[in-house]
Amino acid sequence: MKKALYGLLVFCVMSLVMFPLASAGNESILDQARSLEREGEFAKSTALMQQYLASVKDLPPAQKEGLKFLIERLARIRLDYDLTRQNLLDSLQKRVKDFQPEELQKWEDEDRFDMRRIDGTTYYVGPSVSNLFFRYPDIRARKIAKSTGNQKFANAAWENYIKLTEMAKTSPDPVLYPQTFRVTMTATVDANAVPAGNTIRCWLPYPRACPSQTDIHLLSSEPELKWLDKPQSLMRSAYFEQPAKPDTPTVFRMTYRYKTFSRCFSIDPARVLPYDSSDPEYIKYTRQKPLHVVFLPEFKTLSTEILGDETNPYLKARKIYEWIAHNIVYSYAREYSTLLNISKYTYDHRYGDCGQEALLFITLCRMNGIPARWESGWVAYPGWKGMHDWTQIYINPYGWIPVDPYLGIFTVSMDETLTSDQREALRDFYFGNMDHFRLIANNDHSVPLFPAKRFLRSDTVDFQRGELETDGENIYYGQFSYKMKFEPLSEKATE
Repeated sequence: MKKALYGLLVFCVMSLVMFPLASAGNESILDQARSLEREGEFAKSTALMQQYLASVKDLPPAQKEGLKFLIERLARIRLDYDLTRQNLLDSLQKRVKDFQPEELQKWEDEDRFDMRRIDGTTYYVGPSVSNLFFRYPDIRARKIAKSTGNQKFANAAWENYIKLTEMAKTSPDPVLYPQTFRVTMTATVDANAVPAGNTIRCWLPYPRACPSQTDIHLLSSEPELKWLDKPQSLMRSAYFEQPAKPDTPTVFRMTYRYKTFSRCFSIDPARVLPYDSSDPEYIKYTRQKPLHVVFLPEFKTLSTEILGDETNPYLKARKIYEWIAHNIVYSYAREYSTLLNISKYTYDHRYGDCGQEALLFITLCRMNGIPARWESGWVAYPGWKGMHDWTQIYINPYGWIPVDPYLGIFTVSMDETLTSDQREALRDFYFGNMDHFRLIANNDHSVPLFPAKRFLRSDTVDFQRGELETDGENIYYGQFSYKMKFEPLSEKATE
C-alpha cells in the first residue's frame, strides 16, 4: 500500500494511454481530455473526466484514481498560472528599468514567458518577472532592485572552498570539516482551512543518518511525535497528528540538532574501475524510473553529442555536468506534481530549478550506465537559506560522490561577483565535492512516506516543505505555511 499513490501516477500517464478508457470516434476519453487541456479548455477537460468517472461504474480502481489525479493536476496548474496580463504589466513597470509597455508584446512574441490560455484568458506563471532576470542577461541588467543574496553566497562559497581544499590536502578521509546546526521547523495550517474537530496528519522532513550527517537528536516537538522514521529512510519524516480547532491556526513544530560534514574526493580517472552490472544497487540506479527518469530518443541523441567516444564513467558524468552548466539556465519552477516528465521538460525548455536540473543529470547518467540518485533537503549558507536538490553518482572504487548541477549553472551564468578563475574552480569543485551547509532529508525522489499518505501528496517528487492532510483530503500549498530556522552551533555548545 505504501507505493500505491506513486504507482497510480505512473499508471495514469502510461497505462491509461495503453488501455484507452472509452472512445468517441477515433479518440479515447483521455486523448480528448488532453487535447482540451492543450487548447486551454480546462473546464471542459475537467468536466469530461468527471462525467466519465460518474458514468462508468466498473472502472478499475487504479484507472479511477489515475483520472482523479489528472483532474487534480489541472486544478494545480491553475494555481501556478496566477498572473493576468495586467498583473504582469504592473510588475514589469515596477521591476524593470525604463520598461515600455510595448515590450511586453515583443517578449511574448519571443516566447520569453511561461504563459497559458486557460478558459478564454491568458495567464502567466507566478514568478514570470524573476524568471526573465534569470534567463536573459539583457533584462537582468535592467533590474531595479538589486539583490545582494548571490554576492553573499558566492563569497561564502569561495571562502569555504579555500578552507576545504586546504584541509583535504592533509586529510585521508573525504568526510571532514563538521558543523553542528540546531533547526526549528514549523508548519502552520490556516485557521478554518480544515473543519473543526477533523484530525490533521502532518509529515515534516527530518535529517537522515549517513556518513556526512550524524549526531541527530530530537530536542522538542509540539504536539508530541506519533512516529519518527528510521534513520536511513530514503525520505525521512517526523509524523504528527492533532485536531483542528475553530478560528485557530493548527501548528506543528519540532526542534532538533545534527552534525553535518563536507565531502571532498580526490578522484583519479585512471583508477576508475568498471561496474559489476549484476550488482542489485547498480541495476537499481541505472534503470528508468517513471515518470521523470525515462530514456527518451532525444536523450540518446544528446548523449552521443555530449559524450562522443568517452568510456570512462567519471569523465562521462563530468561531460554531462558541464553540458548542463553551459546549456541550462536557472528558473523558478512550476509545482513538480503538474509536470508529467520533469527531465524532458527541462531539456525541451533549456531551463529549470535545482531539482529539475538534477533529474535531467540523473537521467542522462543512468542511460549511459552511470549509477545516479537524488539527494535533497535544505541549505543554510551565509546569504542563502532554502530548499535545495542535488545528486550523487557512484564511481568505482570511490563510492557515492556528490554532484550539484545547480552550482555548475550558478558559476557559469548567474554569478557576477567572482573572477572567471574563481567561478571555474567552484564549478569544478561541485562535481564530486560538497560543502557542510546541507540538511539531507532525502536520498531518492518519488518514494513513499511512512505512515503512508491517504491522499495525493502536494509534492509528488520531493519532500522539503512538509505534507499535510485531513480526514477527507490533502491540504495543499496556500492552505498552510512553513518556516525553517537554522542556528549554527560551535562544537563546544553541543557537548
